[in-house]
Formats: sequence, structure tokens, C-alpha cells
Amino acid sequence: MTRFSLRIQLLLVTLALATGFLVFGVWTWHTINQTKVGGPNYNRIVLYKDLVADILPPPNYIIESYLTALQIVDPDRVDERAALIGKLQQLRQDYEGRHRFWSGQQLPEGIKTRFLNDAHAPAMRFFEIAGKEFVPAVQSGDVTTARTSLNKLATHYAEHRKAIDDVVSLSTREQTEVETGTAATTQSDLRVLLLVFVLSATLAAAANYFFGKSLLAGIREASQHLGNIASGALDQQAQASERADEIGDLLRSLDTTTSNLRRTVGEIRAAA
Repeated sequence: MTRFSLRIQLLLVTLALATGFLVFGVWTWHTINQTKVGGPNYNRIVLYKDLVADILPPPNYIIESYLTALQIVDPDRVDERAALIGKLQQLRQDYEGRHRFWSGQQLPEGIKTRFLNDAHAPAMRFFEIAGKEFVPAVQSGDVTTARTSLNKLATHYAEHRKAIDDVVSLSTREQTEVETGTAATTQSDLRVLLLVFVLSATLAAAANYFFGKSLLAGIREASQHLGNIASGALDQQAQASERADEIGDLLRSLDTTTSNLRRTVGEIRAAA
């Protein structure tokens, strides 16, 4: 760096700062665009969640429990009946576990009512009838009671499904509103970030410019004053009274040195 003048060195520092600001801003913009709602990473997360939701039956929707009940009463599945009854019991435990989880979440009031109350009540009646009427009737070979119980299960399943369909509709609407609001907020924040970036870069450039201008002006004045001393022009004074920085201290020291030299020269001339 010492091979260049101070002006060039300050210019290189300014360019380095500007490059750093630019790289930071571009990379920040890239990161936000990748992770924001509707961005590539967000869309991949949603895609995989949708894939799992399309493959696995949801624990809080008793469609698989209803299918299992139909399989239990199927005469062609007698050999599987014990395993199917165990599966139905496990499905109830899974349902109750997820219901406890969702009961502790902050849901919109409409979704909370339809999901945790309106959908839950028929689901619990479904499991109660399945455990106390349907399964014992099947195990004892009471076909009439089993069929009657199965009809009750179908009624409660239909009521449960109606509430679940409403929950899906409400959740989709809520999700759309949240995504729209989040996208608008992100865009607003990006504009603020861009403004802050531009202002910061402008202030840094301005501060560097004025600092360099002040520094170079002081150095030129000191250099000129030293040149005057070297040439014997001791009647020149450095204008340092208004500077409170180190350059001002240097110029005042030069003034003092000039005054001392002038006095010394005067004394030598008077004694000659």
C-alpha cells in the first residue's frame, strides 16, 4: 500500500468497503428469496409435507379407523380379526394423542371449534361404540348387533367427516391469509433492508470521502509548511487553530518549531 499515494490508498479502502457492502446486500437478498414464503426452500418443505400427508392416513381423521371396522366385520378376514381389533385400539390411542397435542395449540376460534369440538365428539362416540358394542358383538358372533353397531359407526363417521371437511376449508383459507400477509411483510422488510443498505453505503462513502479530504488537506498543509522551513521562509504560519485532531496538533507543533527557529535565527543575526 505504501507504493501508492494516500489518495489512492483511501480510494482502494472505499472500493473495498463498497464491494463488501455490495456482496453482503446481494447475498442477504438471495438468502431471503430462497427462504421466504413462496420461495424455493419453502415450496420444497411444503411439497414434502404434502407428500407425507397424501401417503399416510392422518391420525386425527378416523377414516382408517372406519376402514378397519369394515375389515373386522368382513367374513373373509376372520384370520386377521384379532390383529385388526388391536389395530383399531392403537388407532384410538393415536387419535387421542394427536387431539391432546392440538388442544395445546393456538388455533383460530373457528378452526378450534370445528376441529376440537365438532369433529372430536362424533369421533369419540365412534370409538366408544366400537369398543363396547361392535367388537364384542363380532367376537361373540352376534351378527345382528354387529351390523347395528356398524351402522352407528357409519353415522358418527359421516358426522366426523363433515366437520373435518369444514376444518380443511377453514385451514386452507387461514393458510392463504397467513401466506399473503407474510409475503407482503417480507416484501416490505426487503424494501426497508434495501433502503438501510443504500443509506449505510452512502454514509460510509461520504464519511470516507470527507475524512480523506480532511486528512489530505492537513498533510498537504504540513508538507507545505515543512517546505517553507526547509527553504528558510520562517515567516509562514500553518493555519491549525480550527483543527482539534492529530493533524492540528502536528501543525501547531510546526508553528512552535517555526517560531523557535525564527527566534534562534534572529538572535544569531543580532549577535553577528
